[in-house]
Order: sequence, then structure tokens, then C-alpha cells
Amino acid sequence: RPTEPWRCYWAIPVPPWSAGMHTCSMIICTKPWKRSRWVKSPKIPFFDLELAKQRSSDNPVYYVQYVHARIASLWRVAAARGIACPTASEADLTVLTDPDELALIRKLSVFPEVLEASALAFEPHRLTYYLQQLAALLHTFYNKHRILPPAADQETGEAPVAEEIAPKTTAARLVLMRSVQQVVRNGLTVLGISAPEQM
Repeated sequence: RPTEPWRCYWAIPVPPWSAGMHTCSMIICTKPWKRSRWVKSPKIPFFDLELAKQRSSDNPVYYVQYVHARIASLWRVAAARGIACPTASEADLTVLTDPDELALIRKLSVFPEVLEASALAFEPHRLTYYLQQLAALLHTFYNKHRILPPAADQETGEAPVAEEIAPKTTAARLVLMRSVQQVVRNGLTVLGISAPEQM
């Protein structure tokens, strides 16, 4: 155990360009930590295997994947009922004025910035945090609002709320759901995680 308060031990992955220079895959650093392109935090991550096996909202991977699967279920029901998902140019998106809808739109709009910042800073956790926040907004919206007309409630798991919904609102919300699903799928793909259609 080091005695100096500034001296710590961290495991640092060997960079690709140093192949052949070291006989082991890890280097132990015993000098004061400095920011670099290879080390961004002195903390060693802890992997909870039991949590990773849970199929609940406590598991962040499951929580985000469920967004993709939940929306995929919506498409299957909509297709069975002959309800098409219009493109953004075909729908009247001005009807999306509810605070929950606007929160989703604002979150979607910053995805390119989060992705770029995560890549430039070599900090993938920025993307994981973003996806968790987006998932929370989606689940909140899904539990409070209708997307398809009431007849589809039991088939899609939509909340049985007393909310009238016009066809143009359904169309706009379907476009919003398509956008959320696309961003979630892109984010999971970048992280090397699958985006399931069913869970």
C-alpha cells in the first residue's frame, strides 16, 4: 500500500501502438495520475455480475434495451391494426406540445453532441448515462400517455389513462417513438450491445 497521499496504483490498458513493447497486457502505474488519452479516471470499475443477470429496471442494460423492445412491440400492434408510421415530413409535429414530449425531443436533439464528446474524450460512460436518461424519459412518457387509440391498450402495454387522442397526435407520437428507437439502437450499437425486438 502506498504511503504518499498522492501516490496510487491503477491498472492501465496498454495502448495499441505499444504492441511488442511489453510482455503483459496491463501496466501498473505508481506515479501521480495525470490526464491522458488512455486514462481518464483513477477509479477501477466494479462489475456486479448478479445485477447484470437481473431483468429489471435496476439493470441499466436491460432498462435501455427494454425501450427498444417496447417500441418494437408498438410497431407490431400498429401494423396488425393497419396503422402506418408516417415520416417526419408527413406528420404534423406541431401537436407535440406536452412537457413529456418536449423533454424527449430536447434529449434526442443532443445525441450527436454527446456521441462526439464521448468519442473525443475517450469517455464511453457519457453515452451510457445519456441512454439511461433517455430511457427514463421514454418510460415516463409511455406510462402516462396514449400513442395508439384505446383499443390497443392491452396489446401494447400502454397506460390505461383517460386521454383522448386524435389521429394527427397518434401520427406525431409514432414519429417521436421511431426517433427514440433509432437513437437507442444507434447508441447501443456504438457500445457493442444488442437492441432486441422482444424481451
